[in-house]
Amino acid sequence: EKWGNGLLGPVTLGPTISVALPHPLNFGAEGRLWRHLGFAIDYGFLPEFTVFDAKVKMTSFDARVRVFPFGGSFFLGSSFGKQSITGTRAITTTVSGQSVTADVALDAGTTFATPTLGWRWGGRKGFVFGIDLGVQLVMSSTSNLNMTITNQPAGITAAQVESTAEYRDARTKVEDVGSKVASQTLPAFTILHIGYLF
Repeated sequence: EKWGNGLLGPVTLGPTISVALPHPLNFGAEGRLWRHLGFAIDYGFLPEFTVFDAKVKMTSFDARVRVFPFGGSFFLGSSFGKQSITGTRAITTTVSGQSVTADVALDAGTTFATPTLGWRWGGRKGFVFGIDLGVQLVMSSTSNLNMTITNQPAGITAAQVESTAEYRDARTKVEDVGSKVASQTLPAFTILHIGYLF
């Protein structure tokens, strides 16, 4: 195989799509440099779904480097990136005899590293297929809890809403979602990876 006939000489490059966990849908680009080095960038997302009565959505962006120690399909590598998770729960409560509705939301951000091993079949050019196995390690995380009152009668304050049982229950649920995903070590699997390299 000639190693200087890629899109950029020794570099082959192309688009990819993959199905994976913890970020189910991923779109990106990857490439190979000569026989032993690979690299990639990926944008991943989890469409909004409901858990513990909270609406949750997640996005991620990462850069990846791979080493093919034997020059074949097997590789060792790691990714470094950021993950954003938003959990929202709508509440209806009564304050001083008046009905109030509000959205309680938690925005959590994670910086992560994911050491991986895997296989890329198909060579340096044309269609490539693969699987990855790894673990997502949290390097740092932040979270921000906020409330938006969507129906606020005159004279009702945010502090009064925050003192209600409905708000406390919603806060507990969105914080639980955030802690389970944003700050935990998670398994990372690429179940199906497809790309085309030029």
